[in-house]
Amino acid sequence: MKSSAAQWIACLLLCCFHNTGFKTADAVVAKPAYFEVRQPNKETIELRLEGDENLHWLVDRDGNTVVKTERHGFQYSKGLDSEGKLVASGVLVGKAGARRLAEAAAAGTTTAAAAG
Repeated sequence: MKSSAAQWIACLLLCCFHNTGFKTADAVVAKPAYFEVRQPNKETIELRLEGDENLHWLVDRDGNTVVKTERHGFQYSKGLDSEGKLVASGVLVGKAGARRLAEAAAAGTTTAAAAG
């Protein structure tokens, strides 16, 4: 009788642990499709969500990382801050912003910060 009760308790504990946090590998992957967004300057851009439910970010059609700002629309990222969060570059995503990024790359700089 003791062994049957111990087995039942062990089974119950395993079920509890299984449902409370050992499932981090089951994160849902972002849908690999572009969606349209309207910028404050009325330009429409296409973005895609990368990553999964735990770690995710936006990219444009050229694969550049994009940051959503509260007041200034979507901007290219210039990198990460000390806390690991994306930092906006001040360069608005769109045709003019893409040209500025291309010019910065041609000049030998690789971040959107140099384009701004």
